[in-house]
Amino acid sequence: MNLESPLKFFRDQFKNPDLYEGGRPEAAEIGRMLADDQQLKEEEYGLDKESAAAGDEKKIEILSPNSKAFIKTVDIIRSSGLKPEFADDAAENKVIEERKEAILNMLRRILEDVRNYLSGISYQLMQQKSEEVDQEKFLSDTVNAETDRKRYHNKLISDIKIAARLINVTFNADFPDDLRLQEEAKFPVREKMSREELGRKLAEREYQKFPYAAGGFIDFQSMPRDEYAQRKYIACWAMGVYSDLSVIEEKSLKQDFRQSDKEAA
Repeated sequence: MNLESPLKFFRDQFKNPDLYEGGRPEAAEIGRMLADDQQLKEEEYGLDKESAAAGDEKKIEILSPNSKAFIKTVDIIRSSGLKPEFADDAAENKVIEERKEAILNMLRRILEDVRNYLSGISYQLMQQKSEEVDQEKFLSDTVNAETDRKRYHNKLISDIKIAARLINVTFNADFPDDLRLQEEAKFPVREKMSREELGRKLAEREYQKFPYAAGGFIDFQSMPRDEYAQRKYIACWAMGVYSDLSVIEEKSLKQDFRQSDKEAA
């Protein structure tokens, strides 16, 4: 993008309000939340700052509600399956295992989305605080960073919705049966099944209660209907997970990350 002309720059601002007007305040707001996160944890849980500063090696594990819900969701997915009396149904077991693998892979991608999205915002904030900044380069870097921020944000939203849909349809006890039947019929593996046969297959599953009834790992029932407010809601959800990424990966998706690395190699 040519930024030599101020007129072109402000015209681009007008054409892409999310990139400029919506992006910078959002990044600043999330940045403040990230900066305050440790202090809030210390106040809530009464951590001893002096002992921490003195190099106390004892680590107190503190997870946000979002992170706890995420880890619990992974555990539920791993333990889900058919009812004991239908455990010998090889075809349906295969469907369940393939669906579990797809869901866990989506959850892994969501953590990567969170890392990319909020790492980019943190980088922007550090650049803004730098005393040695070339103004032209700073403007160019800011526009590029905002473009990446929007792209990562869109991917995060899309992956969250896909994962939540798979969880709801496949394992969520709170998902309506008529909608489950309707959505399940769309999967290629079901294309030759009658509605009655599909209903019998779905009755073989053990459906589970998740941390949140509508989204499994994220509270969709509290999400605003306004599109921009939804984007901020998911951004704040991501912030609640960001500081716990290493713990989440270690506790819940560690083996999935290792498997993904092997496949990539």
